Amino acid sequence: MKKLTIFFAGLFLITEFSIGQIVKLQLGRNWSVLEDGKSTQYYDPLKGFDEPFSGYSLFIGIDYLNLKVLNLSSNLGYITKKGEQSYISLRPNGGSDLITNRTDLGYLSFNTTIDLKYPVRDLLIPFVSVGPRLDYLISDKSESRWDILKPAVYGTTLGGGLKYNISKMQIGLRFDHYLNFNKNSELSAMAGYTGFIGAVQITEKTSFVSLTIAYKLE
Repeated sequence: MKKLTIFFAGLFLITEFSIGQIVKLQLGRNWSVLEDGKSTQYYDPLKGFDEPFSGYSLFIGIDYLNLKVLNLSSNLGYITKKGEQSYISLRPNGGSDLITNRTDLGYLSFNTTIDLKYPVRDLLIPFVSVGPRLDYLISDKSESRWDILKPAVYGTTLGGGLKYNISKMQIGLRFDHYLNFNKNSELSAMAGYTGFIGAVQITEKTSFVSLTIAYKLE
């Protein structure tokens, strides 16, 4: 209930400040790659988080301060990040075990970007975008809970794509990549997990492909 309240409160705010602007819905798939590689005495990575896993994303937002060559864009949505790790755990008194952990995390995500545009006859609009991002962890369906989880992460969104105007409608395709600025880790939620000796840090790489459907409020 709390998650729905936060989501619809954000929807209300976006709607209230969107008069005369462009309201949009963004649906997409994302691919996350989680990587490690630091061994400890009792931890020997077999492949670690080195394979991409797909998730999904859903955003609502507005484009505003629309000029010919740029506009601002604010978006609120939900994203998932997933990964799988297989490794050999060495026993202190000999022997080993093959362990597989699956990670499934969900975030409430907010970003504001500057979109730089190059309109072609006001119909086809290629663009690139960059801006700050804040993700807040609201769901953890992982098979093994992490010892250290950061409830919030900040970073930047780098993206680009195409928009096509059809009267008051606008459809588009965009590609985004997330860069995180969290201390001691590039992973949005994990600061690392502790083995028997030392700790293993995790690195995250997440990319998106999204379809956007927009309506001009004029």
